[in-house]
Amino acid sequence: MSRKTITLEVDGSAQEELIRNYHALVMELNDLALAAPDGVVIDQLEDLAIQRGRETLRARLQQAVQKRIDDAEKGAPIRQCCCGQKREDRGKGRRQLTSCLGTLTLLRHWWGNRCPCVTPGGYHLDAALRVDGHLSRRLQRHICRLSAERSFATTRDDLQELLGVCLSAETLRTVSAKHGRQMAAWQAHDTASMETFQAAEGAVEFTVDAGKVHTIEAGWKDLKIAVLQKRPLAESATVE
Repeated sequence: MSRKTITLEVDGSAQEELIRNYHALVMELNDLALAAPDGVVIDQLEDLAIQRGRETLRARLQQAVQKRIDDAEKGAPIRQCCCGQKREDRGKGRRQLTSCLGTLTLLRHWWGNRCPCVTPGGYHLDAALRVDGHLSRRLQRHICRLSAERSFATTRDDLQELLGVCLSAETLRTVSAKHGRQMAAWQAHDTASMETFQAAEGAVEFTVDAGKVHTIEAGWKDLKIAVLQKRPLAESATVE
């Protein structure tokens, strides 16, 4: 096996650590490929790559987001109120955000106002980053997709197995209920879906089914599920 020496310029200790961790992972995979027993080589290599690779990517994601926060807080916009008065730096605070790669721990400043403006003080970068909870939006999307077709307990187990993310069933219920309320408000005013449906080709179909659902508030209730869709007609066929 030939060896080659390369020289890389890195931007700080964070990138240096990333490169060293990646190199260590590659070497560990090579060693495991030679040492793993027959029949389980791929299994052990895949487990190692997923576990260590996920942690490496999580750390890099955290570094990238933190760099964006640090750079933004050095600029004038975040340090000034809308009236032009300087804000007061009242220290840093930690915030944990669970992503599809694991939990990120972020540091950002709490900015207070010295002026009588109605704009409250706070961690103003949270709004700029659209962080409105402790779960990333991509993870919330996965939660809603999985929870729509299975129980919250099963979804919890699926997320842990597929992503390595550990959440409670109650957290999944809360997230799904929040997005359900947002969707109900959106559907009442949405016109884009109607226009897209009207422009689509095919014959209109309407199907409906029913079932029983046990609710916390009122016990067992009837559930009606309806689907309005379009699809092109197939060629005519006989029973033969």
